[in-house]
Amino acid sequence: MKDRILLRFGFVLAVAMVAPLAIAQTAPPANKLDEKAKDAVLALKKLQSRAEIGVDYHDYSSALADTYFTVKMFLESEPAKTVPEFTEALRESIRSYKTAGDVWQAMQSSNPAEKAGAFLCDYDNGVALCKAHPELVVWYTAKASGIAISRTELLEKAATKLNEADKYLKLHQ
Repeated sequence: MKDRILLRFGFVLAVAMVAPLAIAQTAPPANKLDEKAKDAVLALKKLQSRAEIGVDYHDYSSALADTYFTVKMFLESEPAKTVPEFTEALRESIRSYKTAGDVWQAMQSSNPAEKAGAFLCDYDNGVALCKAHPELVVWYTAKASGIAISRTELLEKAATKLNEADKYLKLHQ
């Protein structure tokens, strides 16, 4: 009887010592979401600031690439799956910044209409732009469809989504 009690006590003690180690090795750190999420929001805020002060296309494109990497690292992480509202706001923000870059690149055209931000979906730079961003196609006629949008509108949408993500992060830290 005494041996059984000692055996049970030893078993319980062993489980009590080993279980926390097993849990610690499999559970992600509690602040992991905060760290990756903060990095993504900070990267987007830096891009927003650069866009607000005015940069040329080359500088914007470079800053966008750096930001895209940081945000993508969070979006592809396991913690991103646990906060869909926050993740979607980040995804929409970076998508709008990327689209603004695509529109800006297309506006480098020698075509006067495209320089003004109007693109025909079957002509020149508009072909790739309409294909990559069908959500931007805003007008259709019997013979053509096209995009008429400004970088400013896209940057404003990106900033709005970034503000949503930032508020979510601050509320859930």
